[in-house]
Amino acid sequence: MLGGVDQCDVIVALRATVYGGELGYGAEAFDWGPMDDRAFHLLALDEKESAVAAMRLLGPEARPFELETSVALEPHLRTGHRPGEITRFCIAQEFRPITRGLPVHTGMIRLLHDTCRQHRIDDVFICAKRGAQRLYEFALYETLAAPEIPYAPLGGEAHVLMRLHIPTLVTRYRAVNHPLRRAFEPQAVDAQRGDS
Repeated sequence: MLGGVDQCDVIVALRATVYGGELGYGAEAFDWGPMDDRAFHLLALDEKESAVAAMRLLGPEARPFELETSVALEPHLRTGHRPGEITRFCIAQEFRPITRGLPVHTGMIRLLHDTCRQHRIDDVFICAKRGAQRLYEFALYETLAAPEIPYAPLGGEAHVLMRLHIPTLVTRYRAVNHPLRRAFEPQAVDAQRGDS
């Protein structure tokens, strides 16, 4: 419970704002469904406990993934690597701009990294909208297929299949002095411990 409100209601409200209000998708894109019951939900709150970002993470036990209704995942799976899928990732509009210093972005990448490590997920897959491809590439996702996948869960709109390798993420961020490396610096870890 968050301030007397169920966490799933908070997540659905943020999804409805982004996927429904901003992007114009129907309720099937943001309502709570059976796949949500099998997922880990990552949620970022502001100081007033309002949801500012949410992400649904499916582990290997939740396969078939949502993206597997639109694209064959098997050719992209690596032997010995446990896969996961990110879906319904959304950030409230006022927290999206990169110019704000990336606090929500770094927090979400840290939550994703820590949750994947905890549940032994090595490779995270996402079907991203074409307009978001560069943002995910910025976060060091690799593009696996041309942005022409008709993604059934979001109206058949063209998406691109991408993958993020979790075990080497921190090393890769540090190697290129990436802005998201701040999520893994000692002061970020201490701040997160203080919030728990």
